[in-house]
Amino acid sequence: MNKSFLITRPNHDYATNYLFCWSASIINLARRKNFRVVDLSKNEASPSLRAGGGFIFMSDPLMVTKPLRDTTAALFLKPSNLVASTLLKGHSASEADVRAKKAFKRNIRKLLTSETQKEDSSVLRFLFWDMKHQVCLGDAGASL
Repeated sequence: MNKSFLITRPNHDYATNYLFCWSASIINLARRKNFRVVDLSKNEASPSLRAGGGFIFMSDPLMVTKPLRDTTAALFLKPSNLVASTLLKGHSASEADVRAKKAFKRNIRKLLTSETQKEDSSVLRFLFWDMKHQVCLGDAGASL
């Protein structure tokens, strides 16, 4: 059976550029797993495309031109990408949800140490928000 992977990647402002860049690893994984990738990239502004929704992430303003090297954004985007990468590796939707939430928890614990600078700890509430509001809808046992 020929499997396809559909991804929509707007890229019209700083926030969507981050998501556009960070999703490249997911696209590469899908191709390595022999999925036909349909990439619906958009580079122009569109009123129907909004960054975020229920997902919040913070970034380092000094890294805006280098989103893949932004360690602040990585705290949010690596766990988020785990959902798609876990599914692409053949695990269930439930397992993808659990793995991503565990990654969020690891990042939260890391920031709760006494060695964390005060400005770095400001991201905690947003990491917690993303972890708590990530949901697995439909058949939790489903896999690709």
